Amino acid sequence: MAVIELALLGGFRARWGSGQVIDLPGQKDRALLAILALRPGVSYTRDKLAGLLWSDRADKQARDSLKHSLNYLRRCLLQACESMIVTDRHSVALDPTAVVVDVTVFEHLLSAGTQETLERAVALYQGDLLDGFAVQDPGFEDWLVGERQRLRLLVEEALTKLMDYSTVAGAKDCAAKAARHLLLIDPLREVACRTLMQVEADHGQTSQALKIYETLRNKLHRETGVKPEPATIQLYETIRLQRGVVTLPASGSSPTELTAGAASVHAELSPPPKRSIAVLPSRI
Repeated sequence: MAVIELALLGGFRARWGSGQVIDLPGQKDRALLAILALRPGVSYTRDKLAGLLWSDRADKQARDSLKHSLNYLRRCLLQACESMIVTDRHSVALDPTAVVVDVTVFEHLLSAGTQETLERAVALYQGDLLDGFAVQDPGFEDWLVGERQRLRLLVEEALTKLMDYSTVAGAKDCAAKAARHLLLIDPLREVACRTLMQVEADHGQTSQALKIYETLRNKLHRETGVKPEPATIQLYETIRLQRGVVTLPASGSSPTELTAGAASVHAELSPPPKRSIAVLPSRI
């Protein structure tokens, strides 16, 4: 049996096991195949599929559109298996032995949970599910948003675990790589910022570490109106004080607003008071 390979993370790519690209120009035909391929072997009711892709049509019209799309897919995929798309009067499913889907492989690798399988899973995640896909149907759009969010949370969890594994092992560069990848997905993920700050500080790049914090703080204020987490602020203060940098109070602020640690450093950096020598008149 010829096997079809589907890549749904970061776009839509379909090809035969030989590597030859499968041409499926219709967006809704692609969308239908993607829905079935996301969970191969799972049966969907015809009403469910019609509602996801043709929700703007009457029931009979929607079911007829589904029927035409299934027939088209069968003709395009006949080389793989005559019964690749399994149907009856009420349901539709995709034969799991006839297709290899990157999402299925991704989830399988995550379930193993080792550092090696997590790294392989993260490498498979080339972007959001069906990135750039455009099917103008509210039912499909809602389904796609939910699935994208589910998979994004899974890859974020995998990257967080990789950061932890690498940190415990003392592999700072690997921890930083995972943190940067996580920030590409979620720029406000503070645990990733803390990891990068610590790695930069350990490498002696304290200015860069402080800049990472300031960028996060400004972004949080601009987008959410909240301050960084206490753990993030504490790490910032620790790095700043180790460097010997003191932030003076803003104009109009009381000097008592300096932190105890900052005040201590300020005192240490202040020059000692000049001593004066009194000259007494000599006695005759």
